[in-house]
Amino acid sequence: MDKGSIAAFVAGLVGLLAAIVSLVLSRSAIKQAELSRRDFAAIFRRALGADAHQEFVGQYAKSIEQLGSNMAAARLGGLHALEALAIKYPDERQTIVSVLCAYLRMPFDFDPSSPRGGSETEELAVRTSAQRIITTHLRMPGTESAGEVGSVTPHDFWPDIELDLTGAVLQDWNLEFCDLRRATFAEATFLGPARLSGASFLTGVVFDGALFVESADFDGVAFGGEARFNGATFSQETGFRSASFRGDAGFQGATFNGDADFRGAKFEGYARFQGAAFVANAIFDGASFAGSARFLETSFSRHTSFVGAKVKTGDGRNDAWPPGWGISSGDQSGTAKLVQRGQALGP
Repeated sequence: MDKGSIAAFVAGLVGLLAAIVSLVLSRSAIKQAELSRRDFAAIFRRALGADAHQEFVGQYAKSIEQLGSNMAAARLGGLHALEALAIKYPDERQTIVSVLCAYLRMPFDFDPSSPRGGSETEELAVRTSAQRIITTHLRMPGTESAGEVGSVTPHDFWPDIELDLTGAVLQDWNLEFCDLRRATFAEATFLGPARLSGASFLTGVVFDGALFVESADFDGVAFGGEARFNGATFSQETGFRSASFRGDAGFQGATFNGDADFRGAKFEGYARFQGAAFVANAIFDGASFAGSARFLETSFSRHTSFVGAKVKTGDGRNDAWPPGWGISSGDQSGTAKLVQRGQALGP
């Protein structure tokens, strides 16, 4: 197939995909969605590139068409066909993941407390399958996750992937021990427990405005770049135990309705908690702060503890600690402890 034929074929596929998206939306009686003609045109352009070939394009188009089916079984088939394509064509894995993310970004009205009808249950099964395909192939080789069967092999792992799940509704999201380049979960809703312990985000992650309906587990997560949780709502207990924030950490305006446990967390950049609300216990025992920490206008309704927390001393710090806490006199190693007021504080 020459370049002119490929271009014509792509144009036809984009038009077909626009029709497919319309089918999906009409099925749900939804007037607005994030899947636009422009979004998918960009996906096709990335998928094809200079070395595009007819086999990939044909299988890809058929898989996308299945995703627009009214039948849940056909949509599931489309998902697994895309997974098989990603396994067969490693260079197109980011493209396939982008399609799966686009599907999950489609509006999905789901109330876990209300009785579920057949179509809603079927669509939930499709969406959880899309989630499972993504997370299975992002899990680091040799690791296992709760609720998953067996460990991941190097053959299963898809490295250097980005996720865009802005506004997505995710059910029982399990990203434990997954390794990503970057991810965006802004305004996403996490139904059921959100499990991300041991995950790694190489260049950054965004959870601004996200809603965690149940517990959220970020224990041991490696945040390689900026980690933003500004305006996020954590409805139940939240754990960031031993998490490492290698860039700036933003929790400005976040709300923690359950216990917030940051024991042993390492903040290497700025730790910004301005305007955050800790409705239950806030535990930062053993945490370390290399950069400035800002708890300005942060509300603490119950027990607050920084026992054993350490601060890197030196010029340029611009801290605002919670009421009742301050920095002790530093030692020769350039480290000071956070202590309660009334104990020996530094200047």
